[in-house]
Amino acid sequence: FKIKDKRGKIKELEELKIFSLSYGFEFAYTVVDDHIIGILFSLSGKEIPVGNIDLFRFEGSNTNAIEFTEIFGGDLSGNYVPVLKKGENTSILASEAELQVNPNPFSYSTQINYLVPENALVNLRIFDLTGKEIKSLTNAYHQSGNHTTNWNGTNSEGQLLKSGIYLLQLKIKSASGNTYNKEVKVVLTK
Repeated sequence: FKIKDKRGKIKELEELKIFSLSYGFEFAYTVVDDHIIGILFSLSGKEIPVGNIDLFRFEGSNTNAIEFTEIFGGDLSGNYVPVLKKGENTSILASEAELQVNPNPFSYSTQINYLVPENALVNLRIFDLTGKEIKSLTNAYHQSGNHTTNWNGTNSEGQLLKSGIYLLQLKIKSASGNTYNKEVKVVLTK
């Protein structure tokens, strides 16, 4: 199959093999629109240890063309668990960036307040508990300071969502390379 590299060039990956490096885990994947979508799981309920570990490796031609764009984690109950890619810079301290939702739970609309510690690209998105993106609230450059937006419980097509728990994800990436990721569970009730 083919995949786009970081510069947008098409690379052939006909002989790509993916191996799980952790005993007791399986890695299943498919290719959709030049993207590898995979899941690492354990049928025995084994947990991935905390820390810097190698979970799988790619072998074959042109494996250097593979770039991880998003990684999601979850526990046995399906709750979101943050995962950092190897090499991500997390030098912004938790006390320097904030994400608050009020009211939470909410029925019709909730206000989202977030602090951007330095001028940066800000991505604020809503996900369901399976990791599917529901709506992007902002993906734009922000000046440092406090910012506010509202979410009315709709998806990207403007359709009202059913009651449930959703994940609000804030990603901040400054021009200096500092990044910060924060997630908050948001409860929508009808």
